[in-house]
Amino acid sequence: MAIIEEISIKNYRVLQNVTLKGIQSFSIFLGPNGSGKTTFFDVIGFLSDCLTTNVKPLIIVADFRK
Repeated sequence: MAIIEEISIKNYRVLQNVTLKGIQSFSIFLGPNGSGKTTFFDVIGFLSDCLTTNVKPLIIVADFRK
């Protein structure tokens, strides 16, 4: 199983320039509505799909132009 220890996200929805370091196997993400918690997990889900299937169809489905 892959472990994400650090991730940088730039210009995806509300996450304009975010870097998380030292991510533990169990982490809690807290924040107000609209702060990007769900968006962060959308990114993690996309990465998971990329590692298990072909990337090209996923890019079309994810529509990163939002």
